[in-house]
Amino acid sequence: MEKYVEKYHEFPSEKIYHFVCGECKNWWSHATDMVYRRGQNMSCPHCGEKRGIVKKNGDENPRWERDVT
Repeated sequence: MEKYVEKYHEFPSEKIYHFVCGECKNWWSHATDMVYRRGQNMSCPHCGEKRGIVKKNGDENPRWERDVT
């Protein structure tokens, strides 16, 4: 007699960070399992500006949502 094996959809988890450049105001996303911390430096993939990062607070509609909706 064959044993019944239940099948599932499997998934990993990841964090997606959304950045807005302080210089050119373009946005990009980065999916990763690392944790970004305030003050870490990051370069904008659009204009190359390198700056520290800071988490945005508030309920304002993020730019990436305005651009795709």
